[in-house]
Amino acid sequence: MAELITLPGVKGTFAAGLSWRHEDKIPRAAELRALSMEKGRWGLVRKTIAGSVQVGFCEPIVGVSSPSKVKALATIVADQRPQPWMGLYKLGEDRYWYIAVRDGQEVIPEGDQIGKLDELLRVREQHLTLGDWEEAEGTLDDLAEMALSTPKHLVLRDLQRRPWVNIAVASSILLVVGASAAGAWLYHEKQVEKEREAELKRQRAIAAALHARDTAQAHILPWTQTAMPSSVFDACRDAWNEEPLARDGWMLATWECRVQPRGIDIHRGWARVGGLAANAPGKLSPDARSAAEDLQRVVQFSAPSPSAALQPTARSALWTLAQRYGLDLTIDPAMAPKPKLPGENGSQPPPDPWQRISASISGRMPPWMGLAPAFDGVPGLRVEALAWTAASHRWALSMALYVLDRLPPQTVLDPAPGTGALPSQGGRS
Repeated sequence: MAELITLPGVKGTFAAGLSWRHEDKIPRAAELRALSMEKGRWGLVRKTIAGSVQVGFCEPIVGVSSPSKVKALATIVADQRPQPWMGLYKLGEDRYWYIAVRDGQEVIPEGDQIGKLDELLRVREQHLTLGDWEEAEGTLDDLAEMALSTPKHLVLRDLQRRPWVNIAVASSILLVVGASAAGAWLYHEKQVEKEREAELKRQRAIAAALHARDTAQAHILPWTQTAMPSSVFDACRDAWNEEPLARDGWMLATWECRVQPRGIDIHRGWARVGGLAANAPGKLSPDARSAAEDLQRVVQFSAPSPSAALQPTARSALWTLAQRYGLDLTIDPAMAPKPKLPGENGSQPPPDPWQRISASISGRMPPWMGLAPAFDGVPGLRVEALAWTAASHRWALSMALYVLDRLPPQTVLDPAPGTGALPSQGGRS
């Protein structure tokens, strides 16, 4: 059910909680009237910055004499962030507004709701199963800022109103005011149409820029932008060799080396063994028994290999590595295909022909002690973090295994038997 919202510092009243429906083209007036009989008498037609068409519906709102006095909040907010995204905005004491936007910058079914926080969190959990999302949170002030930055606001209208009534009224007015008034009205309409065309052109330019950015990012293979395992081992080994295992009565309890685009982050966890709080390295814990310390190192990693393999081949190679060197390996299950979204029109691009699978390995020896070539030999394997724990004296590796679900067009597999990898173009082994 739609409800009214007043935004601080913004003139007018806004409605949230409409139901939304995808349309392949702008519906005719008769079609809108038929739909409104079932979905709600008041509504509007919205064209997104990506060119998609939606119709929003709601029942007449109590206390509002005319729908034209109410603006649709979702039409303002939906285009504020690149899809797919979902937002949760606090309107008052345990009163929130939830919006969810996906394909074509469209508000998805049940993606425009007002309610209590626990109710909307349940709706959001259901939508999270539809795929990847960017999440946002905010307040009335954030909504007001969006409204103020949007030049034009769409208002609701009575979808069951007969057009001949408007024509009759307009004809009467023209007869009364005469030809001069008619000329002024026509001039005004032309100016409004020019403004609409300019706004539509601006929106299409924004949509084209967003689409070009998303397309460019989608074609970047992530494993070609991440350091090879051997490069990571070299950088982490150099950092580990400089580590003091004890300092002023504090002993190194945990150590982690995490890969970043421009180097590595080192996290140290310290345990007190007689030392003083004043001498604690890093940030002291509330009970003064432990401390944490972080630092960054800039590393120039060598260019990675673009090799990747079909999923069965890559998994086999990783299991062979673990079994050969007596390492404990865990490979997470592959992700299931994303479910089809409500109202999806089938025009979406095909999914990427690759997947990212999480894996972890643990052992008693640091991996840089003779194992770097073996890790580099698993196509598509990337090490994301190495961790050491004093209590267990074991090393743990967090990894990503990039695998091919199918062969991209014009791809030739590595002729080496048993590899199934794409041709290598360099990289460290």
